[in-house]
Amino acid sequence: MCLRVKSGFLKEFNPGLISSETFGFPGIEVALDGEKLPFKNVSSGGIVMIDVFHHIPCVKSFLTEATSCVISGGVIVVIEP
Repeated sequence: MCLRVKSGFLKEFNPGLISSETFGFPGIEVALDGEKLPFKNVSSGGIVMIDVFHHIPCVKSFLTEATSCVISGGVIVVIEP
């Protein structure tokens, strides 16, 4: 499982991807609040975030939470403008 924070085209290339957004709408599997991830610790192979830091109230807390969700050897990819 890999969580991609923000919806988009990557789901077409990776069916195991979980699409998320800060609010729910068709095609989004998980609505996130920007503070707490709704996943068990050590449950994801990776997290990809594109242009999301402005949605997150406390980036440091979020990244700490994200790190706890990723398996050993997993990745967190952050792309910001």
